[in-house]
Amino acid sequence: MNVIDFGMNLQDAIDFPRVHHQWKPDRLDIERGTSPDTIVLLKKAGYPIGEAKPVVGARVEGILIDSGWLQGGHDERGAGKAAGY
Repeated sequence: MNVIDFGMNLQDAIDFPRVHHQWKPDRLDIERGTSPDTIVLLKKAGYPIGEAKPVVGARVEGILIDSGWLQGGHDERGAGKAAGY
């Protein structure tokens, strides 16, 4: 979404702080680096906030084809790599 909607490159989009909604218990787990303004707005909207420890569980390895070029991104939240040929 950050690549398509906000024009971020693939690596920046993968590195961006994530939010996870947990159903039980009902809360949002937010990674460090999330904008304080965003946290305030979420709290005002009634969302209970917790800190994701150590990080939100989803990891991403990405390959994007952009104008015939491959752009790779690796998620430092876990092991792996992005590779293409």
